[in-house]
Amino acid sequence: MARRLRHPVLSQPSPSPTSSPILDKGESSKGAMMGTERTRGIVLGMLGLAVIAVAAALPYKAEAASFNCAKAAQPDEVAICAHRDLNDDDVEMATRYQMLLKLVAMGTAGDMRDDQKAWLSWRRSCGSDVACLGNAYQDRIGALKAAFDRIAARGPF
Repeated sequence: MARRLRHPVLSQPSPSPTSSPILDKGESSKGAMMGTERTRGIVLGMLGLAVIAVAAALPYKAEAASFNCAKAAQPDEVAICAHRDLNDDDVEMATRYQMLLKLVAMGTAGDMRDDQKAWLSWRRSCGSDVACLGNAYQDRIGALKAAFDRIAARGPF
């Protein structure tokens, strides 16, 4: 009679639906929440690193990510091309925006495009005022970060 071999991992019983590989035996539900928060923090950190990696991988010339500086004609565009900090903000904003468009459903993507057009009008109204442009970028980047946070909070990851 042939002896049946069992795979050591596959033959183990499945974990119960209430158990978690993150939790040690005897860990409380508070520990489970900390595991979830830790996972969410890791995911958000990874999203941030992905944005930085994409921005760093882009070749840097004297142009911003969302438009060609050689063709910049509007005062806001000229100011962005002339100031490295604004240029960097433009790269970050454009990268986050493009990444988010790929993560959301069609209806939400349409709303995001409308929001982006409204934001571009606000940016244009700043003219060459560097402080106004900096504030506009920080507001837009903050809104895009918040959108990433909402996606990460829904999980599962």
